[in-house]
Amino acid sequence: MLEKTRLGIPAIMHAEALHGLQAGWITSFLQPIGLASSFNPELIEKLYAMTAKEARAMGCHIVLTPVLY
Repeated sequence: MLEKTRLGIPAIMHAEALHGLQAGWITSFLQPIGLASSFNPELIEKLYAMTAKEARAMGCHIVLTPVLY
């Protein structure tokens, strides 16, 4: 990307992770509103920790997600 841009500014690559990483073979979970209705914060933390692990495994270090800690 650095050589293909007019000003030589690198692109910031990211992925979408609204309900799990958005890739063909990655685990998908309920929408965040559905997860919230479980009233189980520990479960949600485990699910998004798994999403982070899957993202790093495919070389992605920035994801867009509504979940905040």
